[in-house]
Amino acid sequence: IYLNLTMFRYLTFIFGFLFCVTISAFTSNVILNHEIRQSVVATKTTTCSFFNTMHSKDSATNQQMSSAYSRSVSVLRMTADNDDDNDASDADGPKSGTVTRLAVRSFKSDGSNKPSSDDYTTQKEECSSIDVTAEGATDDYNNYRTLALNSTLDRAISIVTQNIYEDMRNVHGYPGLEIGELGENILVEGLIHTDMKVGTRCKIGDEVFVEITERIEPCGNLCKLSFINNEKLPKKLRMQRCVSFLKVLDEPDGYRGWYGKVIETGSIQTGDVMEILTD
Repeated sequence: IYLNLTMFRYLTFIFGFLFCVTISAFTSNVILNHEIRQSVVATKTTTCSFFNTMHSKDSATNQQMSSAYSRSVSVLRMTADNDDDNDASDADGPKSGTVTRLAVRSFKSDGSNKPSSDDYTTQKEECSSIDVTAEGATDDYNNYRTLALNSTLDRAISIVTQNIYEDMRNVHGYPGLEIGELGENILVEGLIHTDMKVGTRCKIGDEVFVEITERIEPCGNLCKLSFINNEKLPKKLRMQRCVSFLKVLDEPDGYRGWYGKVIETGSIQTGDVMEILTD
């Protein structure tokens, strides 16, 4: 009997212990599940909040991108409009100017049109019209071109733009420079020296076509001009003025003027239009 009671107590203790362990595990699971659910809920809340925030940021970013795109489109449209305006401006026609002076210098047997003569001047005689052949303006004589260059056709015509005289007088300090003293055949107003370059073709008047062949190089003959070769000034000062004058004319291409060969012959009159056909 004593043994049976002992076994019964022992078994009761074991079952009691197992029951407590089971209850404890169940309770822990319940608590754990509750915590997990709370954690999941918190995670879902945080995740939703995160995605909502991101969505808001994306919306703002999208709005910014949309606004930037709209601005870009506007800029492109404005650029296209400006290009269209420029194209329209270009479509108005070629650059052109007006012939304001024509001049030639005929050959003189007394040698007065030679640079070595005391009577030599760079200024040619003004006329209202000139006839232009492949050799150049009729009755025009250039000593250097004739003797040294075998009357080359590449220097048949000389052209100077009005802006050069204005610059030399008002910008560079040579107010004594008179129209025609650069020795050109054709003086043009409304164009500037940079409108032409070697290879440029021009139409002058209704008949004459000229192609620019080279820039005119400043030469020492210009130093015979009265405002430079003033006998009242010391020789050294006259030389300095001459060098300075030639240097100013030499720096930009075409500032001394341009030479051209004649493509189509004809006549030119003062007041004729000169058009730039090709650059």
